[in-house]
Amino acid sequence: MDQSVESFHNVRMKLVTAVQILFINFSLISCAMPQTEDHLAKARAMFPNHAVVPLCHAATYSIGNVVYFWNVNDFDSVNVTGTYAAILAQANGYDCNVGVRTADEIICYKATFPTSDHRALTWVGTDPKYYKNPEHLAFNKRSIQAVKDRNLTCDVGTYFEPAKRP
Repeated sequence: MDQSVESFHNVRMKLVTAVQILFINFSLISCAMPQTEDHLAKARAMFPNHAVVPLCHAATYSIGNVVYFWNVNDFDSVNVTGTYAAILAQANGYDCNVGVRTADEIICYKATFPTSDHRALTWVGTDPKYYKNPEHLAFNKRSIQAVKDRNLTCDVGTYFEPAKRP
């Protein structure tokens, strides 16, 4: 009986991994490069002296332990900045570590945000005056607490060198 339960769990884990890989591949296909150079020119203008790590943070989002590029063809989304960041990241050939990430990487991802110049990472906001939705504030506080509990630095305060233009 124990072997059948263990076997079931092994098969289940293989299926979960296969599904995650399929989602990653679908994400990359559905986020194909934009059709116009105008979008790329705008993306370059939005992030003129970016560093790779902060730009990649802006260009991606996470669901569970998987990180995806924002859809580069969705200019009506709530996060259009992410759309343009993804356009530039993909045009420059950055892989942005899209795919399955470790628990510590996801904790850092959720607790940090790129600075406005996209040269560094900073902690997500925890000032209640900036949040209409108290759930967002609570999520940010939990994310930062998880970082503290694990003694992670998440590269906050590190200024990265600007990326070289291709």
